[in-house]
Amino acid sequence: MVRGEGLGLPLWVRFGTWLRCLPYPWFALLTVAAVLIHTGFRLPWRPDSRFEEASSNWPAGTSWDSSPIWLLTPRVIGASKGNQWDLLWILVALATLAILLWLTRTSLPGATQRHFLLAVFASGIPVVITSRLGTYDIPFILGTVLTVMLPRRLWLMGPIFVATSNAEMGLVAGLCLVLIGLATNRGDARKRGAFVMSTSLIMLVMIILLQGMQGRSFDQSRLALLPSNLSSALAGNLPWLPLIVSTMYFGAWFVVLLMAGAELPLLKRVSLVSGLVLIPLLTALFTLDGTRVAVSVSGMAFLFAMKDWFNHPSVVGLLEHDTAWPPLVLSALAVLTLATPAVSVFVPVLGEGFYPPWQSLYVLLWSL
Repeated sequence: MVRGEGLGLPLWVRFGTWLRCLPYPWFALLTVAAVLIHTGFRLPWRPDSRFEEASSNWPAGTSWDSSPIWLLTPRVIGASKGNQWDLLWILVALATLAILLWLTRTSLPGATQRHFLLAVFASGIPVVITSRLGTYDIPFILGTVLTVMLPRRLWLMGPIFVATSNAEMGLVAGLCLVLIGLATNRGDARKRGAFVMSTSLIMLVMIILLQGMQGRSFDQSRLALLPSNLSSALAGNLPWLPLIVSTMYFGAWFVVLLMAGAELPLLKRVSLVSGLVLIPLLTALFTLDGTRVAVSVSGMAFLFAMKDWFNHPSVVGLLEHDTAWPPLVLSALAVLTLATPAVSVFVPVLGEGFYPPWQSLYVLLWSL
């Protein structure tokens, strides 16, 4: 190329071309660095002593946080102090990002790897990874990535992480993935989603039985508390609904709406929209955890839909051979990744200082 050639092109074309020409390792590191600067990398927002106590007493106790088996991990490896918990969380978070980068490189065509990665980083997934909204969110997202992106039988590791980190959310996430498989005619998605649901159900039953042996009744389990807390959860969430919707996918809403608008028979379109949007949002409304629930339970459906789309021959052909679209799409996705506020919505618990959404900016903006 002659020096200066292309300088007359629009800035977005030159920026997209530069991103496209970067070696993948440099592109991946640049993307992660940009996301970390944008979202921040935050240590726990609430005292670790609560989780340390739940870990040491598992499976007994009455806290909702005593359900996930992931809480046993610090005790098993001897991480008993708060700073050791923080280090464990940081290492799992960085491992999740590294595995996502590696699997993107190995499971997608070269022409669409960067587009896929930016679409994922434009969603709410990075915010959940870097925020530690819940102590088990990171391994849940790690299990989601492994379930969707690993080939052959290696993906069976994913449901184990999902079920041991949060079996209740695993049931919903697996169902959403099954629905995406029905919408896209992908038997692999249906099989993986069904296995996630089965593994999560087995884990949930095992936890309830173990807790029963410790003298804890089913009425005290997180699953049993859902219907009894439904009315207060809805009362707390409905005023926040627009914010929960927006933080579920952030800039990736653009890509989700493109998929939802594809030409599909009515039943397949209903399956697609239900798996990507309706069921995750309904699930989020049943708790007071806002963004983290919506993102976590939609993650499998979203990742599989993105992977399927960016593996489709027509999309690969367009981004591989066309000279105009690849830099345009890369630039647009990069802007979507960085232009949306890195806000996590965690609804205040009723009775513990509840404030209306627009009077609770300290809750909304703590992650900026």
